[in-house]
Amino acid sequence: MAFSAGASYAKSAPSVVEFFSSERCGDDPGVQAMIRDAVVADPDVILINCRITGLNKNDQKDIYSQEFCDDQKIAYFSRLRLYSPRNPQIIVDGRYEASNKDVVPAIKASRSLEKVVGLDLSMNDQRELTFDIPEIPGDLKVGEIILYTFGPSHQDKIIAFDAMGNPVSTDIDGNVIVPEGVDPADMPPVVERHAFPTYFRPVLARRVLKSWSGEVETFSFPLKDIMPFEEEAAKVQGYVVVIQGHKPGEFGGPVLAAGQWKRPDMTPIPLSDLDFPKQLSAPKLPLKDPVLQ
Repeated sequence: MAFSAGASYAKSAPSVVEFFSSERCGDDPGVQAMIRDAVVADPDVILINCRITGLNKNDQKDIYSQEFCDDQKIAYFSRLRLYSPRNPQIIVDGRYEASNKDVVPAIKASRSLEKVVGLDLSMNDQRELTFDIPEIPGDLKVGEIILYTFGPSHQDKIIAFDAMGNPVSTDIDGNVIVPEGVDPADMPPVVERHAFPTYFRPVLARRVLKSWSGEVETFSFPLKDIMPFEEEAAKVQGYVVVIQGHKPGEFGGPVLAAGQWKRPDMTPIPLSDLDFPKQLSAPKLPLKDPVLQ
């Protein structure tokens, strides 16, 4: 079975944006939309949308939350001596914190300083992910090669209710749909609105492929070691590889090199089909959010 077509990105100097957030954070949808715009506009921006567990509650959990996201976020807070562990939090190239409102300026600033080396990822029919590791400048020659798996985007869904708790039909922007022949004045008023969370290319898994100590080499990894083809083809949008400058087993070092392989945009997976915790809260979110790509 031939592997589905995809594309490699970030052959030039990429920027790696790590976004740490939770669907329980009120600013999450708006900041994700802003990051989405930056990623779509610039193929050399690589996103790691890492969902944290710290805001989870027993009955309200971000379905993509991962403990390794917590570990990475805490490591950055310590190493970069950040003022506060804000939510959401954005780290560019493992070196700089970006304001939630100034992602693009932070990306431009990072490219004028230490540059991340681009990795050209390719995929063959045997589902082997291959890339060349070139000479990486600088004195830091200790790190790990890390593989992130990310899924397709999910568009949020507005659910509205009348005073009796009955659902009211709405469009994707939350506007009440008036049936043909019905006077809008006769429609019950909407007293409560909820939304399922919005996710833009959420991280599904993190795997350390090997330690790195400055080698120039060609590296291949069989993706069949992660999951069967049919499952992977249905759930995975793409992969990000980063070489991160920290000791084996640690987190939060500067990003030295990075690349991305991504399929063409996929149809979002029904939430009920995901093999993740099924708890999904319905927080009140902004009613208008651009359609994800």
